[in-house]
Amino acid sequence: MFILTFDVESAYALNPNLESDSNWNIWLEETLASITQITQLLKKHKVPATFFIVGKVIERAGQDLSNLLNDNFLFDIGSHTYSHMEILSAHSETKNKFKNELIKTPKLILKHFDGIGPPDQPMPALFTQPYWHTQDGFTDLLEIPATGWHCNLLFNTGRQSDGWQPSPGFVDGTILAKLPETLEEGFLVRRKEFQYAIDNNLVYGPAMHPWSVYRFDPELKHIEWLIEMAKDNNVPIMNCRQLYDKHITNAQKNNE
Repeated sequence: MFILTFDVESAYALNPNLESDSNWNIWLEETLASITQITQLLKKHKVPATFFIVGKVIERAGQDLSNLLNDNFLFDIGSHTYSHMEILSAHSETKNKFKNELIKTPKLILKHFDGIGPPDQPMPALFTQPYWHTQDGFTDLLEIPATGWHCNLLFNTGRQSDGWQPSPGFVDGTILAKLPETLEEGFLVRRKEFQYAIDNNLVYGPAMHPWSVYRFDPELKHIEWLIEMAKDNNVPIMNCRQLYDKHITNAQKNNE
């Protein structure tokens, strides 16, 4: 199964300390251009996707995002917190702030669109499959972890992977000698990840950020090739809402 998700945070997330009106204008121009390209591709192939949006982006471009994403059954909208803050802290101050992060963005989503992350993992992310948070006391909360590489690290679009040395770059331990520099090299990594999921009957949901995939591949050919690969292998393509509904239905059948 191929789960298409996009984290709409803009390049702001690379360094929030650079936040200013002029930088936001640059970040949003890139973000909206990338989402325009992504939605055109998804509509062309009639495939669904979930867009997890940072609240600060909605505050500044809510109407533009609504025009692109609202009123389309293919697109599912979710929260990516309000400010993309770091949450790996035990301090009560951080916990209280995080509560506001979770509350604020859903309100913005409701305003503009009518309507708990997985454990920290090294890159590339393990192929942890969707699971219920039953043991945590949240019986209706389904976790859908990202699998494989985060696009900004694989394609080094934010210069976060400078100095990469040959290391295990795939879940099966295969060495990735160098980071992709061309579109074709980038797709080869994604294809290997996806083929692993197909061969092992696993859910494949790479973490993709519109600004990053757009910088690497303005025509988004590597995403289109993944969509075509899914169709050629009869792999269902879903957004997170559809996967959640599928798991709910299966759980109900198992309880009958």
